[in-house]
Amino acid sequence: MFSWFANMKTMGKLMLGFALVGAIMAIVGYVGVVNMGKINESVDNINNVQLKPLMLATKVRGLVYQMRGQTLTAVLTHNPADREEALAKVKDLNKQVDEIRDTFAKTIKAESVQKAYDEFVKAYDDYRAYRDNTVFKLLLAGDQPGALAALKGEAAGKFKASIDTLNAVVDVKVKVAQGKYDDAVKTYADSKAMLTGVIIGGIGLGLFLGWVIARGIARGLGQVNEVAQKAAEGDLTERVALTTTDEVGTMGRAFDRMMENIARVVGEVRRGSVQVASASGQISSGTQDLSQRTSEQASSLEETTAAMEQMTSTIKQNADNAKQANQLAIAAREVAENGGQVTAKAVASMDEINKSSKKIADIIGVIDEIAFQTNLLALNAA
Repeated sequence: MFSWFANMKTMGKLMLGFALVGAIMAIVGYVGVVNMGKINESVDNINNVQLKPLMLATKVRGLVYQMRGQTLTAVLTHNPADREEALAKVKDLNKQVDEIRDTFAKTIKAESVQKAYDEFVKAYDDYRAYRDNTVFKLLLAGDQPGALAALKGEAAGKFKASIDTLNAVVDVKVKVAQGKYDDAVKTYADSKAMLTGVIIGGIGLGLFLGWVIARGIARGLGQVNEVAQKAAEGDLTERVALTTTDEVGTMGRAFDRMMENIARVVGEVRRGSVQVASASGQISSGTQDLSQRTSEQASSLEETTAAMEQMTSTIKQNADNAKQANQLAIAAREVAENGGQVTAKAVASMDEINKSSKKIADIIGVIDEIAFQTNLLALNAA
C-alpha cells in the first residue's frame, strides 16, 4: 500500500512530510481566521446592533420617566413660571425621544425587536397624544383639577402601557443580544475544538510520517549493519536484499554487489592458495629427491676420490720406479761409455728411456692436479 512512499527518495519523503505539515498549518490558520472573523462579527453585532440600541432604548425609558415627572410638575405647580419651565422641558424631552427613536429604528434587524418596537411606538404616541390633547389642554384652560384627574386616570394607564412596551423592547433586545453572545461563545468553542483537533491531527500525522521515514532508513541501515557484522565474522553469504528504490535501497544493493565481489575475490584467493600449496608440496618433494641425489653424488665422489688417491699412490710408485730405472740407466750409460758401438746403442736406448721417464713424470703431475681438483669437488658436493 505504501510501496510508492517507500520507493521515494529521502528528500521527496521529507518534502512530502513538510508539505503535509505545512498544509495542516494552513488549514489551522484558515480555520482560525474564518472563526475569528465569525467571532469578530458576533462581537461587532453585540456591540453595534445589540448593546448600542439597548442603551438607546434604556435612555428613551429614562427620558419618558423624566417627561412623566415634568408633566406632573406642570400639573401640580401653582407657579406659572414653574409651569412654563416644566412644559418647556417636556417639549425638549419629546424632541430627544423622537431623535433617539429614529436612531433606534435604523438599528433594528430582528423581527421580534421590530414588533416590540412598533407596539411601543403605538403606545407611546397614544400616551403623548392624550397628554397633549387632554391633560395639557385642560391645564392651559385653567382646569388644573381636571388636568390632574386626567393625568392620574387614563393618562397613567397609557403611560404604563408605553413603559411596558418599552420594557418589552429592552427585554427583546437583551434576549437577542444574549443569543448573539451565545452564538459567539459557541463559535469560539467550535473553533477551539476544531483547531485543537486539527492541531492534534497534524502533530499525529507529522509524528507518523517522521516515524515511517525514520523506520525505513533505520531498518535499511540495520540490515546493512547486520550483514556487515556477519561479513566481519567470516560469513560472506548473507545479503541485504532491499527492494526499495530510495537511497537506502540503492545503498543496500551496492553493498550486496560489494559482498559478491569480495566473496568472488576470496574464492579466487582460496583457489590460488590451494594451487600454491600443491606447488609447494611438489617443490618439497623435488627438494627431497634432489637432496637424496646429492647425497648419492657425494658418496660417488667420495668413492671416486678414494680411487683417485689409490691411483695417485700407484702412479707415485711408478714414478719412483722410473726414477730408479733412470738412475740405473745413467749408471749403465757411464759403464757403457767405453763400450763402442754396442755401448753407443745402449746409450741411445737409455736416452729414449730417460725421455720416456720425463714424460711419465709429467703425466704423474697432471694426475696429481686431477686428484686435487677431484678432492675439491668432493668437498663442495659434501
